[in-house]
Amino acid sequence: MKQALGVELDRDLAEALGLDPTAVSAWRRRGKVPDKYVLRAASRRDQFIGSKIGVSASIVALREAYAFALVALAARLIDERISFSDKSYQDVWTGFRLYGLYEYLKDRFREANSEDTLRHAYEEACAQIKEADLPVWLETLG
Repeated sequence: MKQALGVELDRDLAEALGLDPTAVSAWRRRGKVPDKYVLRAASRRDQFIGSKIGVSASIVALREAYAFALVALAARLIDERISFSDKSYQDVWTGFRLYGLYEYLKDRFREANSEDTLRHAYEEACAQIKEADLPVWLETLG
């Protein structure tokens, strides 16, 4: 998390996330960072990168929102279309494939630097997910 935000010290991490340094110390003791702070760090990192390459923070946030919306769509379609005899295997398979989809979408959306081009990329990806032989297509994403 520190690397993603470009900081070295716990107190700098806390400051970057708008927290008291004792919160970071508590995470270290528990050995777990709450998910909302992982997402906050990722969002701040993406906004920083966006500012460096001339992309507005709203486009960076929209890319992320579209990627999550498409992952949610794929998850719903997987539940409707795929059934494994071993439920725990299905959960693991689905988790890995949805993460691969998320990474694929982030790469695909990276080139979109305006709301219109991003919306077009989203609509294309949405149609692709709905029409695909989902298990086969997800396997090809890695």
